[in-house]
Amino acid sequence: MDESYPRCNIATDISALICQKSFDCLKAGIKMVSPPHTPVPFSPPLEDLYLPSEEKVLNVAKEIL
Repeated sequence: MDESYPRCNIATDISALICQKSFDCLKAGIKMVSPPHTPVPFSPPLEDLYLPSEEKVLNVAKEIL
């Protein structure tokens, strides 16, 4: 999980590195969990919706498995 924008963040760099160095070893595709590509909201309830939740991370992990 990365709390940065979905582009130009550490998750994209790690994903690219994994694909370059060990693509043949992957048993499933890579999926990144990050907030939408929008400005961070100031409202606390909207910020809670903006940030990836534990549930979203678990759902993406289950999709891959």
